[in-house]
Amino acid sequence: MLQTTIDIETVLATGAVTALYQPLVAVRTRRIFGYEALGRGLTVDHGLVSPGVLFELADAADKRLALDRLLRERAFEGFAARHAEDRELVLSVNVETALIGAPAARLEYLARQVLRRGINPNNVVIELVESRVRDVAALGEFIAYYRSQGFLIALDDVGAGHSNLDRVAHMRPDVIKIDRGLISDIDSHFHKLEVARALVTMGRKLGALVVGEGVETAEEARTLLELGVDVLQGFYFSPPVPLGEADEAMAGRIRDLAASYREHVLRRVSEREARLRAWEHVLGKVVGVLRSVPDLDLPAALAGCISRYPEVECFYVLDEDGVQVGDTVCNPYRMAENKRFLYQPARHGDDHSLKRYYLPLRAGLPRFVTEPYVSLASGNLCTTLSCFYDGPNARRILCMDMGLARPPEGDAGLGGMCPG
Repeated sequence: MLQTTIDIETVLATGAVTALYQPLVAVRTRRIFGYEALGRGLTVDHGLVSPGVLFELADAADKRLALDRLLRERAFEGFAARHAEDRELVLSVNVETALIGAPAARLEYLARQVLRRGINPNNVVIELVESRVRDVAALGEFIAYYRSQGFLIALDDVGAGHSNLDRVAHMRPDVIKIDRGLISDIDSHFHKLEVARALVTMGRKLGALVVGEGVETAEEARTLLELGVDVLQGFYFSPPVPLGEADEAMAGRIRDLAASYREHVLRRVSEREARLRAWEHVLGKVVGVLRSVPDLDLPAALAGCISRYPEVECFYVLDEDGVQVGDTVCNPYRMAENKRFLYQPARHGDDHSLKRYYLPLRAGLPRFVTEPYVSLASGNLCTTLSCFYDGPNARRILCMDMGLARPPEGDAGLGGMCPG
């Protein structure tokens, strides 16, 4: 983006700003859901200046307020004709949250801008960044007023370093936008994946539409779709452009992603089933060994199994009440030495009766496999398989931790019975 010297006074006096629009994509329905309007300043040589630079140049509250209104005016101006053609499209606009409650700010100003352009307030999403809130009471009044007028409220940059999730309860947003920082490389970062999963679950329970912003790769897009994210936005689909400029190319990109996502899910399901069958095979072989092994000899027998099946991270045995029988036997090559003070394998007598791999068996399932989680034994990402078996002393439960190099894509619903 070309940027040259720009005078903020001239910008405000001449209205030298324009609006670009980045599509909001609903892949599952294969359509453009709407657009986010992103204002830019215009230089004399047709360069574009980001709103961040413009607001830095606006060194007084009255200038920032005038700039905020001007940028939105351009956004509504450009969207009005498209809205008349397609009443289902939404327009998402940013409001400089720090200006809410300012003495010169009139509560109803934005609503009047929308109505002057003939736009239905139900089609307008007001994006707010909670970290910029200066007057919480004024923000509450602003949200209550605009919600009463039919506007939708979006909480932007959720998951960024400065975001406070207590504001979700205060703002009760209709839309939650997951920050690019969480989405970048989410397909290969387990912790990002789990934080995003929690945000999606929260949004679903609160009745909020979840938008993933800043999507740049097909892998990120597919992962977000697997998590249940409703709408995607980012350079993978289109940069901010004049309204409608990218629509034809977008239709092809959406079709391609939908087809690729379908194939991706089918492939992952097949891979998951093959992986579970392999794990079940190992579990069955070890159970065959342990059926004749008394409790006192369990550690030695499990050590032999670890050497025979190096893909296993840990073995441990529980009684029917979930109490461990004998110490955990671990593969020493899979233990995270630098985390030993935090993560320790369970020992003889430890209580596992509240663990996710025990309770389903107690409820009546003969076998169970957990979703991926961070093991307290090793600090590694793992999945635990557990099943009952009849030992020479009593009925026992074998638990087998399988280490994972990365989260298995497509395993959002992995928990359940092992295939028989």
